[in-house]
Amino acid sequence: DFLPSLRRHLASRLTGQTEEIVSADCIDHLDIKDNRLYSHKVVQFNYPTYDMRRAQDTVNPRTHPDVMLLAQDDDGEHPYWYARVVGVYHTIARYTGPGSSGCPWRQVDLLWVCWFARDTTYPSGIHQRRLPRVSFVTPDYDDFMAFSFVDPASVLRAAYIIPAFASGTTSETLPSHSVARKNGEDEDYNFYHVCM
Repeated sequence: DFLPSLRRHLASRLTGQTEEIVSADCIDHLDIKDNRLYSHKVVQFNYPTYDMRRAQDTVNPRTHPDVMLLAQDDDGEHPYWYARVVGVYHTIARYTGPGSSGCPWRQVDLLWVCWFARDTTYPSGIHQRRLPRVSFVTPDYDDFMAFSFVDPASVLRAAYIIPAFASGTTSETLPSHSVARKNGEDEDYNFYHVCM
C-alpha cells in the first residue's frame, strides 16, 4: 500500500488535484527520478508563538513523532487533525501527462503518517475541562486510510499526545508488524489525550 499511496500523493501534488480525484492516467504519467526516495531522521517546523515570536519544533519519528494539522472537514467541532509521523522523505519527481508544461523536475517533501481519529463520544474542550481524546485510525475505518502521505507544509506544529493509561491497551488497532510502533512493542493504548 506504500507505493500506490506514494504515487497517488505525488501525482496529486504535481497536478494540483486532490488525491480522491487523481486518475490512473495521471499516476501513469508520473516519473520519479532514478526511482529513489530519500529518507531523513528529523523534520523541523516553524510556527508563531502566542506573542507573535517565531519558534521551531523538531519532529523525529522515533522520539517525538506527533503532529497537528488544520482539519479539512466541515464538522466545525474541533479545528485540528492529529497524526503520528512514521517516516520523513523527499524525492525528485515530475508529471509528464496532459496539461504539463516543460516537465521540470521538482523536489517533493513528504511525511508518511499514521492518523489519529478524535473520539466524538468523549466530551472534551475548555467548557468540559477535559483534554481531547484520540485513538489510532483502524485499517477498516471507512472515512479514510489509517496511513497516508502528507505535505510537510500543511503541518501546523508538533503535538504533545500522551497515552490515556486508564483506558488500557489493545493489539487490535494496528497490526502487530505495524511501522507505527516502536521496535518490540505489540500493543497500543486504546486512547490518547491531546495536550493543549
